[in-house]
Amino acid sequence: MRFLTVFTLLIASILPIEANNKRKLNMPDWAFCVAYVLRDADQREQRPNPPSSDDPFSGDSETWIPNNILRRGHIVDVASLISRTTAQKILDKETTARFIGAISEQTKKNLVMDCYDPHHIFVFYDHYGKPVSAIEICLTCGRVKMLPSQSVRHDNLYGTDLELIAEILDSIKLSLHPFESLKSFKQQNKEIQMHRK
Repeated sequence: MRFLTVFTLLIASILPIEANNKRKLNMPDWAFCVAYVLRDADQREQRPNPPSSDDPFSGDSETWIPNNILRRGHIVDVASLISRTTAQKILDKETTARFIGAISEQTKKNLVMDCYDPHHIFVFYDHYGKPVSAIEICLTCGRVKMLPSQSVRHDNLYGTDLELIAEILDSIKLSLHPFESLKSFKQQNKEIQMHRK
């Protein structure tokens, strides 16, 4: 009985934070979140060009290799997500609330660079397993993108707490690729902040 009371109090304390953060991000209703670690796209993702491709980079080639997992109108490119996933973990409610808090944090300012080579994505699913929202993260350049779109500026979420996100990934035993460890990520982050001053 005592365990049930403590568990109920913990859940009750997490849900208002979670609901408040959902409102901040204007997220659709979701049931659970899965964090994925991704490898680089390569020939394994090659597929035929869509019949009416308006991709200016497709050229005369009959095939293309999609780099992004996010897909406007579909949330995620499921085939690429399946093919490129090297590790994944379902987040519990408390970890999900911490992650959403890190994303909606507006006091942090990251130096955003141009590489955008995301190796992490957090996908939010409804009760039936359909993706309803996704947040793609490049720890190297500090850019974060979300669908459904949250910002007019290239869908980027500026001011996220990347260090907290790295700590969350480390705590659930997911790789911080391309970094070897949380320590190496923090070291690079510190050097970037020093150069910024």
